[in-house]
Amino acid sequence: MIRTKGLAYHYPGADSALQFPDVVVAQGAVLLLSGPSCCGKSTWLALAAGLVAPTAGTVEVAGQPLHALKSVA
Repeated sequence: MIRTKGLAYHYPGADSALQFPDVVVAQGAVLLLSGPSCCGKSTWLALAAGLVAPTAGTVEVAGQPLHALKSVA
């Protein structure tokens, strides 16, 4: 399961942060991300994968908050 709440990401130099709706994707479910170029689809995927840290909000994968995981780098 993937759960996001209050998720936002602010790119350095950008005027404002990307704000994302709260999402709950059940295990085995399918999520379609669609929208115009530069609306945040790839950023949401990077946040959900733990590749970047959110500016605000939380991401949980399989019940584990990603911010609580130890960094391997």
